Amino acid sequence: MVGKMRLVREDTLYMLNLIEDALKGGSLESILKYDTKAKGRVRKALDMLGSSTIVHLVCNGRSSWFYVGPHSVHYIIPKTYCSCIDFNINVIFRGRIPTCYHLVVHVINTALGRVKTLNVKINDYEKILEEVIKEEDSRRLRVLLVKA
Repeated sequence: MVGKMRLVREDTLYMLNLIEDALKGGSLESILKYDTKAKGRVRKALDMLGSSTIVHLVCNGRSSWFYVGPHSVHYIIPKTYCSCIDFNINVIFRGRIPTCYHLVVHVINTALGRVKTLNVKINDYEKILEEVIKEEDSRRLRVLLVKA
């Protein structure tokens, strides 16, 4: 059975706010209580913390967020949207889960102050967006992260 397709899900924001609040008063393990509702995405996020990065890309007043993992890069709208297939199919289309693990990683890293901010030129900014949209990865972003 196919659920209603919604671009903004209240349960996504609610779940991520609960995780954020739990992080303020507890340890990383304190957010595991939300793993059942998120169908394993919280545990997966915790497992990915050491091998992923959240990048805040800034260019001429523009601002974009990215999850950079070992095998992919995803565009993120904080607490709202991720360009990954899991989010698009299981959150938006099927409505089976409230969030993907990339958004959980974003909430965790933001709460812990582990976000890398990169100020880039317009040509780099546009190239990174194009690569992420077309390839779910960005060689240019990975190069800039190494140089930073």
